[in-house]
Amino acid sequence: MINFMDRLKRTLEYLTVGLTALITVIVTSEVALRGMFNFSIIVSDEASRYLMIWIVMLAGGLAAQTDEHIRIEMLPTRISPSIKRGMAIASQFLTLLFLAVFVYASLKILPGMRGDQTVTLGISMFWIYLALPVGGGLMFFVTAYNTWKMLAGKTAQLSNEVEVKSS
Repeated sequence: MINFMDRLKRTLEYLTVGLTALITVIVTSEVALRGMFNFSIIVSDEASRYLMIWIVMLAGGLAAQTDEHIRIEMLPTRISPSIKRGMAIASQFLTLLFLAVFVYASLKILPGMRGDQTVTLGISMFWIYLALPVGGGLMFFVTAYNTWKMLAGKTAQLSNEVEVKSS
């Protein structure tokens, strides 16, 4: 499973970097063409916006894997390791609950997007909205795996600074 998780992380890194590079090329081309030739690429704004949605959702799965989502850590740094571990597990379960609702809700609205099209790109909004259940599903899967590791008693990183070991 660890090998799979490493491959998933590497794939998400390549996808997010590749999509970010694509946005950079699109926006830089748009700015250069508009500034030098007074010509605009009509799809650049829409394409960069929708690519950014995909980047954010894929990077959410990556952030869940490396445990880099934002959290308030004032309390966990001042309590005992056993309470800290319990709080971490409870936090993981609340996150899983949220992600389950998020994925469910995004899957419910997805079929309704098939008939809508983007204005300049002319593609179905289904492909844009698909980023929500894909990203949410990735975050759910990774969070479930991390929760399983915590419950199995393995070391689990709660943040970049606080490490909790089972007692």
